[in-house]
Amino acid sequence: MINKAFLCINALVLLIFVGCNLEPIYKTKFTEDLLCSIKVVKPQSHLNLYEVGFQNLLEMKLCMNSKPNKSLLLTWNIIKTNTGLITAKNAAESRYEVVLTAKFHLTNIDDNKTIYSGEIYSKAAHNVLEDELFSTITAERNAENMAAKNLVDNLFDKVYLFMIQNKNESS
Repeated sequence: MINKAFLCINALVLLIFVGCNLEPIYKTKFTEDLLCSIKVVKPQSHLNLYEVGFQNLLEMKLCMNSKPNKSLLLTWNIIKTNTGLITAKNAAESRYEVVLTAKFHLTNIDDNKTIYSGEIYSKAAHNVLEDELFSTITAERNAENMAAKNLVDNLFDKVYLFMIQNKNESS
């Protein structure tokens, strides 16, 4: 009984410290060069914090180091909508849904030709409390940030899969 417990603990410690020695595919040199060739356009307005957060997260996810020669340009536009979901009987509390819809275009900088475009969306919900303005603003900003982070993940996956498929077809 003690030997089994000892073996299980040792195996667990070994897994924690050694791991599986596998690296994510998107961190290989090949895919890193592909993703680092993309320049992300700045947000249209610095007043919308979710747009600034979206752009910063996307740049970090695509490429951590700055490559001077970018061959592709990623333009995007986010539209935000708020929809009321539920209102309490006394109308002191409501639930709203923030929907961020992003249209994007991946363009070749040399010939200004769009090679990939699409539209993605993300949703997040938050409470609106009639008497608590600070809590409501904080909840809405948090919902916007969560939706923007989800947009970044969705856009990264789409662009990554397109780049890999395009590279495999051209090879």
